[in-house]
Amino acid sequence: FIDMKVILRFRQSLCDYGYNTVAKYIRQLHSFCLFLVEAGVLKDTLVPKSMRVKERYDELKPILRQEDIQRLVSAPRPAGMHRNAWCRNKAICLLAMSSGMRRGELLAMRGVDIHPETNSIAVPSGKGRKGRTVSVIPMALDVMGEYQQLYRPKQAREEDPFFCRL
Repeated sequence: FIDMKVILRFRQSLCDYGYNTVAKYIRQLHSFCLFLVEAGVLKDTLVPKSMRVKERYDELKPILRQEDIQRLVSAPRPAGMHRNAWCRNKAICLLAMSSGMRRGELLAMRGVDIHPETNSIAVPSGKGRKGRTVSVIPMALDVMGEYQQLYRPKQAREEDPFFCRL
């Protein structure tokens, strides 16, 4: 049987969790209570409005400054590393740092997914097989363009992975 005492005990059991986790659980409980109201099991939702709070997120602070990114882009190629590997690795690092793309997304990225006119890249199947679009800084697109012009295999098609080795 669900009553206000059960709801309050449930809320107290969440006291060791973070604010956003509690907000998520209470929101799910409220949704379940709404379902029970619609099904005629409960007369009211039982989750008071004061208990239903929105999640809050702190603003992320940039990890890298513009100077750090510029230093990476202008860094000399390490001795013994092939030019095309250096250009490719620099493009991958810059993309990962500026867009938040995951390793698998970077390696699966195709030429047709890159949209320089909007400074974005389409990620057709990311984490959880969900598609998304990520923003990319122009400097990363410039390094990718350099890689494509100078080092990407000429026989590579737009449907092939961008950082492929043929």
